[in-house]
Amino acid sequence: MKPIPDDVEPVPQSSIVEAKRLADGGAIALLADAAAPHTLPHGEAPLACYDVRHRIVRVKQIAPDRWVIARGVLDALRNERKVQFSPQIDQLGNIIGLTLDNVDGSCAQVLGFQAGDFLRSVNAFVADLNFWGNIYQSVMKDGAAVIRFERGGHPMTWLYEVRNE
Repeated sequence: MKPIPDDVEPVPQSSIVEAKRLADGGAIALLADAAAPHTLPHGEAPLACYDVRHRIVRVKQIAPDRWVIARGVLDALRNERKVQFSPQIDQLGNIIGLTLDNVDGSCAQVLGFQAGDFLRSVNAFVADLNFWGNIYQSVMKDGAAVIRFERGGHPMTWLYEVRNE
């Protein structure tokens, strides 16, 4: 696996404490926002990603901007048809990114994405209509995905480390 690129900002010390708390929380950590754990009503099961055989695949958030995921999550994302993408086009007609919609209950939601997120790039590749395919190819090569996006006009960078689990 390649090291994290230099332009990825380090996680603040307070986030490391939060990451340790989340790491002890089980195989699947869900968040209501980028820093707080998601609480579910009594009796509701947490959201999960499922592979093509309908088995839960591992997704674990270890910091507000960092996840460790099983390789099967990539296949789940590629096969999932729930999330909708709206390409954003510049004045020259080039796709400059994608806006997410219909995220609720999807594997993308488990990975921290929300409706309205504007995806800019994956490992320096512009997010286009082959977004999940680009992630898959890049991760197969590098073992990680650095995703740059905007939420509410604020730029964000998240790292997904993929493991064979």
